[in-house]
Amino acid sequence: MIFQLKRRLAALAEAIRRPSDSAYDQEGFSLIEMVVVVAIIAILASLAIPAYSQIEDLARNARAVVEIREMEHAIAAYSIEHGGVYPTTLADIGRPNAIDPWGARYVYSDFKPPNDAPRLGSIGSSDDQWNTDFDLYSLGTDSDSKASNFIDPSTQNDVIRAGNGAYCGLARDF
Repeated sequence: MIFQLKRRLAALAEAIRRPSDSAYDQEGFSLIEMVVVVAIIAILASLAIPAYSQIEDLARNARAVVEIREMEHAIAAYSIEHGGVYPTTLADIGRPNAIDPWGARYVYSDFKPPNDAPRLGSIGSSDDQWNTDFDLYSLGTDSDSKASNFIDPSTQNDVIRAGNGAYCGLARDF
């Protein structure tokens, strides 16, 4: 299609050119052809940039899910090695500075006092737990989570582990 358009534009440009009896008779692209090509490139770029942004977000979400699953396995191994006791921090499993794809630290809580990490709350009541063993989640694209449940809009982009590991993904999809 682009080649047909180029041929038509070349024919149009040839039709409106001055006669070739002067010193201006040179081979090359006319100004109109160049403007059309630049316009086509601009249109394609305007379509590609938002698509790239969405793909980049999907890749970061997938990376967070993989990292949460890796830490989940390391936590389970730690628990087996220590008689069912979960680590108190991610440093206990060798991930003291575990950073999510957006540059924030992963949030971990083993549900034992005095751990003060924010606990994943419930949809309706505070007795309805997302996990009974431990919480592990990323704060998502905004690196912030102000609510203790995932109905709140500030938590919809968080990447969570829920259902004792049965689910790992975006909170809005849970």
